[in-house]
This record gives sequence, C-alpha cells and structure tokens, in this order.
Amino acid sequence: MTMFLDSRSVPEPLDSILLAAFEFDIHQVIKDCSIALNNWWFVAHLTDLLDHCKLLQSHNLHFGSNLREFLLLEYASGLFTHHSLWQLAVDYFDHCPEFGRVYLELQIERVPLDTERKALKVLRICEQRQMSEQGSI
Repeated sequence: MTMFLDSRSVPEPLDSILLAAFEFDIHQVIKDCSIALNNWWFVAHLTDLLDHCKLLQSHNLHFGSNLREFLLLEYASGLFTHHSLWQLAVDYFDHCPEFGRVYLELQIERVPLDTERKALKVLRICEQRQMSEQGSI
C-alpha cells in the first residue's frame, strides 16, 4: 500500500479509506467515508454495525449523544425531507434511544398533509408512539 501511495502525489479518497481500514482506525474510516461518499447511508449503517459489534465504545464524541446515534439522526433527518421516504425515517428515529423521539416530534409536525391518506399515516404514527400533542395538530 505504501508503494502504491508513494507513486501518487495525493491519495484518492477511497485509497485513504482503505488505508485507514487496514490500520484499523475506525474513526478515520468513518470520517473519510463521510467526506468521500455522496450520501449518509453507508456511514450511518457502518457506524451502526460497528457499534453493535462493540467497536465504537471508545469513539463516542460530544454531539450530545454517541456517534452512532448522531449519524443515524442525521441520515433519518435527510430521509424525512423526501416525499416518499419520510415514513422510513420514523423507523430510524425509533432506533435512537436518546434523541430519536425529540427529532421525530419536531419532524412529524413539518410533514405536509396534502392528502387524507398521508394525514392518516401521520396520525397513526403519532398514536403508536403516544405523541398526543403532535397527533392533535
């Protein structure tokens, strides 16, 4: 790997990710992936997987929660802005024990209720999670 990188003046982003992975620098892999890749899907799921394997315990950062939850919340927030993926975001928020409910409460209030069907979906989500204030809006 060193010989390959020496032949280039600046390593490609994927080369940096591989190098960090070979060095088992998990935090650097996550950081490089978040910079190099064009969406948060991979980073959020990689972090979630590493957390479940107990490999991120020493990598909790000061985002108000751990790195796993922070990245899942960011990914879910992005999904919530998409007209057909917002319901999927609800499941991601449900898997964030510290701040997931707060994020969901804030996001659910912003769903445009342009059809009766969509309004009923929002109402059902609120009822299932005992979000009476958001369900009454």
